[in-house]
Amino acid sequence: MNIDYSRRCYRLFMLLIKGWADLFLRRVRLALAGTAFLSLLACDTMHADRMRIVAPPTVGRSSGSTEAVLEFVRATLAASDFSLGPSSLSETWVWRDPSNPPGVRATLEPASDGWVRVRLSQDLYGPIGKTEKYRSIKKALVEGARSRFGRSSVVVEACGGHKKVDVLERRGRCLELGAVLRAVRESRWSR
Repeated sequence: MNIDYSRRCYRLFMLLIKGWADLFLRRVRLALAGTAFLSLLACDTMHADRMRIVAPPTVGRSSGSTEAVLEFVRATLAASDFSLGPSSLSETWVWRDPSNPPGVRATLEPASDGWVRVRLSQDLYGPIGKTEKYRSIKKALVEGARSRFGRSSVVVEACGGHKKVDVLERRGRCLELGAVLRAVRESRWSR
């Protein structure tokens, strides 16, 4: 009778250990699957800037021609050695130099309200800052558009790499989104 009891205890002990081990393995698998899923959703660029450019209104129209803005952006990108890349949804221009990574890409999207949205992004390549190519094409686009279409016709929304800092630059002023939100919160509490 004593032997039978020890076998039962051993079986019960093994079932408990197996149950805990299975639960542990399930949780590990779930954590790994979650990590893999989140990595698929991760941003593929380290630095990105969104710009909106509009041509000034002409006689008889409330907004300017998007074609003039698109021509300007395409000419600026072509002059900076960008080439038209494969894209099915929007017009994408790509610059790559295997000896000088990371690459830079620009996506153009004309909107129905007359604005042209340009998303300039740098490919992910380790913890480095904005490359010279990225800074030079951003400067050429912003300064060229401001000189051609006017200062108020260009809006730059910058997304800093890992910090996700949104900055709205308009008419020479830079406002950090966090500071604006803090000011709004303080004004609500002061009432």
